[in-house]
This record gives sequence, C-alpha cells and structure tokens, in this order.
Amino acid sequence: MRTRWSSLRVSRGNVYWLIQGRPEEARAMATTGVLADRVDAFHMRDYLHLQAHVQIDLYEGAGRAAHERIDRVWPAFQRSLLRRYRPMRIESLSLRARSALAAAAEGGRDREPLIEIARRTARSLGAEPLPWAHVIAAAVRAGAAHLDGERDLPALLEAVEAAATSADMHLLAQAAGYRRGEWCGGSGADEATVAMRREQIADPAAVVRLVLPG
Repeated sequence: MRTRWSSLRVSRGNVYWLIQGRPEEARAMATTGVLADRVDAFHMRDYLHLQAHVQIDLYEGAGRAAHERIDRVWPAFQRSLLRRYRPMRIESLSLRARSALAAAAEGGRDREPLIEIARRTARSLGAEPLPWAHVIAAAVRAGAAHLDGERDLPALLEAVEAAATSADMHLLAQAAGYRRGEWCGGSGADEATVAMRREQIADPAAVVRLVLPG
C-alpha cells in the first residue's frame, strides 16, 4: 500500500498540485522517497520521479533545470525497457522536447543546439503512429518556430489549436491559443486565461509554460 501511494505522489496525479497553484507541495510529494538520479539503470520509479520534477521545473519557469535533469538520465532511459512502451516513450519525448525549448528560451551559448534537440525530438514524435503524438510534435515545432522568429508562427499555432481540440487535448489547445495571443498579438491569451480559470486552474501562465514552452 505504501508503494502504491508513493507512486501516486509522482505519477500524473502530481499535476493536481500544479493545477491548484501549489508547486511547493507538488515538489514535496515528488521528493518523498525519491531515489538518486540513475546513470546506469532506469526503472519505473525513476521515470515517475523524473516526470514529476521536470514538469514542476517547467511550471516554475526553470527551463534549464528541467533540461539538465532529463539530459542527465536520458542515456539510461534510452537503454531501458521502458522506452519500448509506446505511451511512455511519447511522454518522455514530450518532456525532453519541452525542457529543451524552455532552456533555449532562457538564452545562452547552447540556445541553437537546444532548439535542434527540440526539432529532432519533434521528428521522433511525428514518426509515432498515435495521433496525439503528432499533436505534441506540432506544438514543439511551434515553440521552436517562435524561438527562431519564423513568420508562419501564427498559422502553426492555429494548426496546433485545431489539432489539439480535435484530439480532445483541450489544455494544449488553450495553451496554443494563449501563445498565439502572447507571441502574435490579439486576444488569445485573455480568452485562454478565462477558459483555464473556468477549469479552476490557479495560474494559467505557469500551466502554459508547462504545456507549451518556447
């Protein structure tokens, strides 16, 4: 029973505290019983802790910390059997791409290599057969396009918003609308904020940083 509760603290349920605007509690829950970062082996418990902490980093705007956290254990994850489970592989690719975008947005000499990591990871997501992976890939490409100053960014974000809505990925759709308003102008950010607050999201801007950094 204790093991099951520990897993709930760090699995997808950990996002509950972020939705509530309580990242400190999310971190405390994710840290309870945490194992040291592995570089030689990688197991389910390691993945769940990684997922929780990276998402908290992104929520708090600590993009470089998120990227360094996942980059440190990425080779071990790639060697593990976990990556053979397609949903987990897609989730992990999403984490890596989003953390690379968030780190690139903070600037630094490695900005371009980080954007390339995100673009390369988007290609891997696009090669997956599940449609929701393609929506995430499109969101990553939009984040990279913003960082590169591409002119077709509004169209990319509109496409992400439409695809995410069609796939019932409504939070990502709202995040795309928010970014469209923030990055390209218009009322998208205000409208998305109202929609997210209606869903009792305490800090919409922080959740957007988590879902669609760039």
